[in-house]
Amino acid sequence: MTDLSSWTAFFQDFGQFFNGFLFTLALAIGSFILAMVLGIFFGAMSTSRRPIFRILARIFVEFYQNTPSWCSLLLFFMAYLLSVTISS
Repeated sequence: MTDLSSWTAFFQDFGQFFNGFLFTLALAIGSFILAMVLGIFFGAMSTSRRPIFRILARIFVEFYQNTPSWCSLLLFFMAYLLSVTISS
């Protein structure tokens, strides 16, 4: 016989799991769209005839290619934490 108590607990909390799934899916799709827009934008800048646009695009690309993902996430997370003010 199988123990159905674990399944009943899952189905009782199914709404929370499904909401988490939808949030994760929306976050992944939003990140993909943002990455595509930034990639096209900086790709177009790197083919510009103006040197300043090429330099800015190269700086952006070099920064993100040479920085591990967890360092970038930590940097953005810390920037967010430093911008939050606590009101009493």
